[in-house]
Formats: sequence, C-alpha cells, structure tokens
Amino acid sequence: MAKPPEQVLSLVGKRLSEHGMSKDTLLKLLKRAEAALSDLCPSSSLQSVLTSLSNSLVQNNLFKHKDEDVRLWVAVCFTDIICLLAPNPPFSYEIFKDFFRLVLPVFKHLTDTNSPYFARRLKILEAFAYCKSFLVILGSCEDLAVEIFEVLFKVVRCKDQRSLVQAILLVMKNILDQQVTPSILYVILHNVLKQEKTASFRLALSVIQDCALNLETLLCGFLTSCMLDKENGDILCGSFGNGGKEVADISENHASVAELKSSYHDIILKIYPHAPQLLTSVLPILGQELLIDQVDARLKAVQLVGKLLVISNLCFVRDHRPVFIEFLRRFSDKSVEVRLASLEWAKEGYLVNPIADEAQRILVAVEGRLLDFDDKVRSQAVAVICNLASSNIPSFPLESVLKTIKRLRDKKICVRKSAMQNVLELYRCYCINCYNGLFKLNEVYEKIPCGILMLCFDKDCKEFRPPKMEVVFAMDLFPSSLSVSERKKHWIALFSQFTEPHLKVLNKILVQKHRLQLELQAYFALRATGEVHESEIFKKKVFDSFSKMAYYFVDPFEANECFKKLHNMKDECIFKSLQDLVDECTSFTTARSIQDSLLERIGKKSPYYNFFRILCLKCSYNIFDSELVRSVLEEILYRQSCGDNDVQCCYELILFIVEVCPALVRGTEDLLKILLETTGVANKKLLQILAIARKHTLIQLSDVYQCLEKTCFVGSRAESKFAVMAISCFVESTQDLTFSNLCQKLVASLQSGQNIPTILQSLSVVAHCSFKTYKHHEKDVTNFIVQKIFNSEKVYSAVEETILTGNLWCSSFCKLKIYGLKALVKTFLQIIQLRSGRK
Repeated sequence: MAKPPEQVLSLVGKRLSEHGMSKDTLLKLLKRAEAALSDLCPSSSLQSVLTSLSNSLVQNNLFKHKDEDVRLWVAVCFTDIICLLAPNPPFSYEIFKDFFRLVLPVFKHLTDTNSPYFARRLKILEAFAYCKSFLVILGSCEDLAVEIFEVLFKVVRCKDQRSLVQAILLVMKNILDQQVTPSILYVILHNVLKQEKTASFRLALSVIQDCALNLETLLCGFLTSCMLDKENGDILCGSFGNGGKEVADISENHASVAELKSSYHDIILKIYPHAPQLLTSVLPILGQELLIDQVDARLKAVQLVGKLLVISNLCFVRDHRPVFIEFLRRFSDKSVEVRLASLEWAKEGYLVNPIADEAQRILVAVEGRLLDFDDKVRSQAVAVICNLASSNIPSFPLESVLKTIKRLRDKKICVRKSAMQNVLELYRCYCINCYNGLFKLNEVYEKIPCGILMLCFDKDCKEFRPPKMEVVFAMDLFPSSLSVSERKKHWIALFSQFTEPHLKVLNKILVQKHRLQLELQAYFALRATGEVHESEIFKKKVFDSFSKMAYYFVDPFEANECFKKLHNMKDECIFKSLQDLVDECTSFTTARSIQDSLLERIGKKSPYYNFFRILCLKCSYNIFDSELVRSVLEEILYRQSCGDNDVQCCYELILFIVEVCPALVRGTEDLLKILLETTGVANKKLLQILAIARKHTLIQLSDVYQCLEKTCFVGSRAESKFAVMAISCFVESTQDLTFSNLCQKLVASLQSGQNIPTILQSLSVVAHCSFKTYKHHEKDVTNFIVQKIFNSEKVYSAVEETILTGNLWCSSFCKLKIYGLKALVKTFLQIIQLRSGRK
C-alpha cells in the first residue's frame, strides 16, 4: 500500500539531512519528493512537513551542489514548496536570494527544448509567472531582477514554444508591476535595438506594449534627457528615473549604456510603430533638434523625422504638426547636407501617401529646391521629382514636371547632365504608362525630348553634341520593349511641338547618321576590292574613310583607332552583320537582333566592346526606320477614314524622314497610292514625299497621274506646285509627252478663266521643269496675263473679295495681278538661265 505524500516527504527530508550521499541516491530522493509534492494540495497543516524538507535542502547546501542534475531537481522541489506555502513562504531573504541564484542557470538551459528536463525547467518558469510569492524578494533585489531579464531575453532567441514565450512575458510583466528601474529599462531597450526579425526584439516590444503605463515615465525621462542634453553625460544620467544615483549605477554596471544613449533615435523608431502613445511627450522635442546649431545634429533629426513620416504613412503630422512644419523649413536649411537629406526623405514620405495634403506640401518644398543656389541640391531635386512622377504618372501634377524639365537649361553642366538622365527615365516611364492605357499622350511629357534636343546648342559640353545625342535618341529615349505603333504615336505628338530649332538639331543628327551609313557602305565596297590588291592608294582611301566616319563619334581619335582594329579583323561575320545593319530595309526589330548577336560575338570583356555597341547604334535605322514610316502612313489612312483630317503632323514627320533618307519609303507604295486616290486633291506634303522618294519606290506615273493632274487644276497654288514637281520626277525622257499634254490642258483651262491662280502656278512650275514644252505656249500665257489681267478691269471670279496682307488692303483682283506678274518673272528668269547655259 502506497504511503501518504506527507509521510514520503517526511522520510525524504530526514534522508536529505544526511551527509555523504551519492548523486544517484540524491536524485532518487529528490524525484520521490517532487512526485509527492505534486500530489499535495496547499494546506496550513503542511507547513511543518514542507519546512522540514526545505530546511534539509538548505542546510545540506544542496542549492550549491556540484552536479547540475541535482541542482535542477532541488530547484524543482523548492519551487513546489514555495507554491504550496504561498502567499507567504517562511523563508529568509538570504534563502530566497540563494534560490534565485540556483534558478538562473536553470533558465539559461531553456534554449534546449529537446532536453528531457525541458518540461521541469518550464515548470519552474511558469511557477515564477503565476505564483506571486516569487515577486516578494525581487521587489527588494534589483540586481536579481535585472539578471532574470537578461537571461530570459537570451532564452527567447530560439524557436520557442508558445507556452514558454507566454511564461517569459508574464514573468517580466509581474516584475515590472512591482518595480521599474533604470537597469531593467536598459535591458529592455538594449533588446529593442536588435534586428526586428529576432525573437528578443519581438519580446521587448511586447513587454513595452503590455507595460506601457509602468514604463512611460522612466522611458520618456530617459529619451527626453538624451534629446535635451547630448553633451553632458552627468546631467543626462541624473535627469531621468528615480534619481541621479540609480542612473549613475547604470553607467558603472553597464559600460555600453553610452552606446544606448547615442542610439535614442533608433529606440524612438523601433517603439513608435507599436506604442506611439508612449512617445507623446517626447516627439515634440524633435522640433528643437531640427534647430540645433550643429549640422550633424540637424541632419540626424531630419532623418529621424523623415523615417517617422514614412512608417506612419504621414499620420505623424496629425499629432505633431509643429515638428512637420519645422521639417519643411529644413529644405531651405543653410547646410547643403541637411537640404539634401530633406530631399531624400521627402521622396520617401511622399510615396507612402501621395494623395495626402501633407504629401502635396512636401512636393511644394521639393519644387522650391529646383532653384537652389547649390548645383547638388538642384540635381537632387530634379531626381526626386522625376522619381515621384514615375511612381504615379496619372495623378502627378503636370506643373511640377514642367518646372523640372526647365532644369535642362540650368547654368551648370553637371545639373543639365543629371537632369537629362532623370527626365529620360521619366519619359520612358511615361511611354510605358501610355502603352498600358494608364495615361494618354500629354504635351507636357512630350516636351522632354524637345528640351533634350535643345541641349545640342550647348557648345561647351561634348556630351550634348549630335554624336552623343544620336545615341541618346537611338537607345535611351524609348523603352526597348515599346512597339513601332507606340513609337509612332509619340513621334507624331513630338512633331506637333517641334519648332525650327528642334527640327534643325534633329536634322543634323540624322544627316550625320546617314553620312556615316553611306561612308560605311563605301568602305565595305572598297574593302571588297582591297582584298585583291593591298596598295598604298587603297590604304590611303581606307584611312581617309576612317577619318570621315570617326568624325561622327564623341571621341574621333579613339574611334579612328578602333576602325583600324576593325579593318584588321578576320571574322567575316562581323562585317556581314554591320552590312546588314546599314541596309535601310532592315527593320528595327531585326536590327536589334543583329546587334545583340554581334555584341555577343565581340564579348563584353573586349576593349572594343563599347565602340562596337556605339557603331551598331549608328549603323542601324533605330531612330526612324521603314516600319515607322509605314505605321505613320497607316495612321494617316486611319484618321482620314474616321473623318479626322488632322494629319498635318503625320505628313510633316514622313517628309522630315524622307528628306534625309528617302529609301525608308520603300515598301509603302500601296499606302501612298491609296492616299492619293482617297484624297482627291493631294496634300502638298504628300506630293513632296512622292517627289523626293520617287526613285526609291516602284510607283509608276500611270498609277498616280490622274490625281496629280487634277491637283494641278483644282488644288491650291502650293499643292499644284508640288504636283507638277512630282510629275517631273516620273518623267525620265525628253521625248515624254506628259508635260506637253498637261501644258495644253492648263492653257485651255486658263483661257476659260477657271481657278486662274492655281493654273498660273502650275504653268510656272511646268516652265521650270520643262521649258522646252512650255515655250510652245509661252505667247498664249503671256498675252492672257497682259490682256485679261493687267489691262482688264474685271476679274474672272464670281465674288469680289478683300483680304488683309500686312498693313495693306488688297483686293482679289490685285492679288491676281501679283500672281500674273510672278508667272511672267519666273518665265523670264527661266529664259535667262537657259541662255546663260548656252553661253
């Protein structure tokens, strides 16, 4: 029959009072005692038995036994005794102190969750958490409380069971309910500063959140003292907590407390997201930190406020508006470093909540730095605004973008360079937004390429010269993934904003590009013959060609040397790839594929890799290509089919391209024919395009003559002029009767008095293109002008109109006389030229 627990405990107590027992005997006795203690219920009658057992444990010095297992079981038993004798165990201060010294190593081993003793150790910890008796001694023994905090923070570093974490948190909460000392606060804050992913950091935050009322006074006192006195350590130590002596003890016992004080900004940042109410009395002092004379201090304060704005999604402003206002003033701080830091955190702050009123105030402050007297600040302001705009183009203020684009005209080259890179990135982002349907074409963003083109007029910086700008427009203007159709839309929009200077610069870029392409083709032809005879004359021609091509690079001398290296290469695939690139029939997509293949063949480690990269860009038709020309013509047809006659920009774009490289119209004959057929009277730009690109197309005169002839009779004077010129491009033989028949019809129409201004213009151009034909009708035309226009008081017009020309009123009859006079003068000049030619 089993003995009662009281009897077992009495026997075990007597045995434990004996000396010289082995470890195994002790362990058996302690385990029996632990089992009996577990079967007992708290009762006043047990006090004598439990006191006897506890005396045996104490008097036999088992608290300090050399064996760790023995000490563990002693701790287990004594913990049960304290719980059974609660709430007032009859033990002295010294016994409790020795017991805590015994328990601390036990807590350290809680990290070993796989140990067979883990449950026993956890049991002791839970007893500390749920039994108030353990707090009696801790209330008067600060050093032990601090040690328990330090040990438990180390324990919680591992992947703990939930019950263990809860017990640790409760132990700490119970201790803080009894006492809050600077030493304990230091331990908590030390763990707050650890990485956020660590368990000890999470535990420290939980302690702060659960014990906010207990910690608030001491924590705010500590932070306030750090903020108000950063230089005088003694003042700081005596300014918080329960007096200067306690804080002085921290400095003596914890050498790293100075490091903690220097990290008070980090402490604020770690606590604010989880317990902002704790810092209510501290954060307003940041306004004073923003005004400190030391630059480093203001810089750190700006960074802190910036971070608080970010982590609070700008809600920080609601409770601490004076601090926010002072933060905005730092954008105009006398220190460049502070202004730069303000801009950086402005970017972060704006992005977390762009629609907030505070975000708009931040943006205004950033805009103010676009005109800062320091070039670094201006550059940074441009970068910030471009970054903010890129993050949300549809809702970003266009006025801010426009102000930023103006920095392309900054007085400092470094700012202009930086601005160009940033606005280019913004423009690419804008293009992607348009492609995805998030934003429509906008004239403000289309001003970016316009502004970049104007940089070419800066003669002081080679980075802005046409050879470099060609690379920018070929490689950096549009995203590489942008389709031909999307590029077309942007080019049409751009041409609606281009002025004469823009067209002049772009034309220079394209002309230089085309000349390089032609020179490279000539070199390939020369090289093909040079393989047979390497004469001195041949070498001279090759080197002359290299000099001409090198002129179109940013560094001509370096490019010339690289061309010589290219000439000595034996890899025919390289030359074949370059020949394919300069072929105008090679599409943009194909050219990119060829370029990638060629550069891969060269290899990034090659010293000539960058030269070949630039050469590929200059060789290929990557700014304008045949696909783009076709897409623009398709856009014209589409608009006209929809009843939209606003196609002038489209025609101007095509005309601009073909004037430099007419071969790019090749393959669009079908579209040109359709345009001529559908318009009835051809657009003058279309006629110019047809005239310039005639030799590069397969269009026959018979395909378009009917439309061209009609334009000569019923079109405007400008249209009739280009119609006749287009016809002349198709006439390849002097025996061609085209002009003869046209001239006869024009004279007959002139005699009938129909559309006289247009007919006179057509006849004048016919005289210029084929005077041999015109001279047969010269007398008839001259007589008509003299008799019917100069000597007549009537006008071959149904209505007498007046128009304002300059400051003079001129009737339609007067204008008709002017047109007649022009026709006579042009004819006379043509006669003079012919006679001069004969002489």
